[in-house]
Amino acid sequence: NHAHDVGVDVLRSASLPLLKRFGIEGEMALQVVRRGAPPSGVGEVVLKLPAVRTLHPLHLTDPGRVKRVRGLAYGSRVSPQILARVVEAARGVLNSYLPDVWVYTDASGGKEAGAGYAVCLVAESTNGVLLAAEATGGGGADPE
Repeated sequence: NHAHDVGVDVLRSASLPLLKRFGIEGEMALQVVRRGAPPSGVGEVVLKLPAVRTLHPLHLTDPGRVKRVRGLAYGSRVSPQILARVVEAARGVLNSYLPDVWVYTDASGGKEAGAGYAVCLVAESTNGVLLAAEATGGGGADPE
């Protein structure tokens, strides 16, 4: 992932469920085969989407109130302790507002992968609206 790009976890956690609300039926999946980070990247994903002819209109007039937050802190060629610090920092902020906060970790590596880490948080509202946010780090940046 790069700070200027939408990460695969945002696409998987927020965008694919949004497509279902547009009336798209069939198998939709985004599988992360291998994670990567700049500058070398080398990440690999598999995206499966059905072919569609039309989309149904979507009216999101009342987003509702946030009821839960789910997230993933992931890293490539970084210490798992950095990911634990990212999770602790995110939960430290969010738990003062919500009791239902879960942030998981995914540490991966590989000699050809770039080094870096990121966190993706998805908030679900009482009306089923998903709000996603992502932050990336690396190159000596503090995880907090």
